[in-house]
Formats: sequence, C-alpha cells, structure tokens
Amino acid sequence: MVIDTHILIWFVTENPRLSTGVREILETAPSEVYVSAVSLWEIAMSHERGRLGLEFEDLTSGILEMVNVPGFNLAPVTAEIAIRSRTLEFPHNDPGDRFIAATAFELQLPLATVDRRLHSLPWLKTIQ
Repeated sequence: MVIDTHILIWFVTENPRLSTGVREILETAPSEVYVSAVSLWEIAMSHERGRLGLEFEDLTSGILEMVNVPGFNLAPVTAEIAIRSRTLEFPHNDPGDRFIAATAFELQLPLATVDRRLHSLPWLKTIQ
C-alpha cells in the first residue's frame, strides 16, 4: 500500500487518529508499504508553515528519519507518475495529492488516506 503524508506523520507520532487496520499493516508488513518522495516535500512545506508541530535539529535529516522506518519503501517520482499526475481525472489541483494518488495508481496499490476527495476517485483504490 502507498501511504498518504498524513498517515506517515500519524504513524511516526503515534497519533490515535490512525486507524487500527492501517497501523497493523504498517507494523506487521512494512515491506509492503510505499512512501512517495512527494510526501517528503509535503512534510518540509508543512514544517515551513509551522503546521507540523515537530522540531528538527536539521530539517533534511529529520524528515529522512521519519521515512526511515525499517522495511518502508521510498517511491520516487518516475516519468510515468509525473505524467499520470496530470492525465488522471482529479476534482482538484493539489499537486501533492495528484502525485501521491498517481504513485498508488502506477504501482497498482491501494492508497491509505482519510482524504475524502481521494476516496471519491473512481480509478483509485483506497483504504482508511
């Protein structure tokens, strides 16, 4: 499964909003978990805007540490994902959502997210 940025943050910070089912997958089958490289960009932006609530001695190493969960896979933005992010039908233009959803689509994996806009996409399999 591909995890949306907020799912990664909730997992790392042990936020109770993370569903039991998704947490169980993250803990028991981490080798089946993919984090889009775009999530790193979203975390950096959230930190810049003061929305993350986490302190980092060094932003780069702090963010990399967040995704350094044993077994998790970092999914790079490939040419196919970049193109899909613009050619798949989306009801909004959030670039992070577009890239992360396109990553799940391209990898043929479900996307773990609580974002209702992403759950409404007919071409995207999602889990909460």
